[in-house]
Amino acid sequence: MNVLNWIKKYINFVLFPIKCVICNKKSQNYICNNCKNYLKSIFKPKIVDSIRYELTCVSCFEYKNEIRDIIHKFKFKNCKDIALVLSDFLYLGIKKIFKDEKIDLVTFVPIFPSSQDDLKYNHSEILAKKVAKKLGKPIKNCLKKIYNNKKQHKLSFYERQKNVKNVYKSLENFKNKKILICDDIITTGSTLLECKTELEKSGAKVLCATVAFTVLDILDK
Repeated sequence: MNVLNWIKKYINFVLFPIKCVICNKKSQNYICNNCKNYLKSIFKPKIVDSIRYELTCVSCFEYKNEIRDIIHKFKFKNCKDIALVLSDFLYLGIKKIFKDEKIDLVTFVPIFPSSQDDLKYNHSEILAKKVAKKLGKPIKNCLKKIYNNKKQHKLSFYERQKNVKNVYKSLENFKNKKILICDDIITTGSTLLECKTELEKSGAKVLCATVAFTVLDILDK
């Protein structure tokens, strides 16, 4: 970095300081080193077997407390740089759990075109792009969302299943390709399963990975 760029960066840091999304202290990144070390201490990647589904997903954190707040800011508060840290942990989880898998390409859960205006960006796509770069694999938009369905987070287990049925469509033939789908959270797995099913129809084998996991009671009505 030359002197002029360093001066510009310093002035921006002083006049427009970035604050850590966890502790709210000044930081050079959206998550300070102390809080990043805290995340390392609770980082325990595991296989999440979605209830009643033939879906196995690597996930890195339980969706609660600081993790919930970080993901919420990433998705809804226009803090895209948070993906730099989240993708680091997601990459490490994938490398640990899927170390023997030969992944051909990485993809993401698409959003409906009109939703782009409300959300500003597709958080799943941003995560997937960064993970693909770390893995040294191509990123590809493999699916299209053809219906603008209801938001999943307020629906029960069974409502979620129905809500995503036939919502996604594979964009091409992926015969003999092993595809990794990246997303932020897995709850019931309904969305990821529907994406996985559609890609399998096109001949692909599918793996899934998320930053966090939570569990929705299947008896929830």
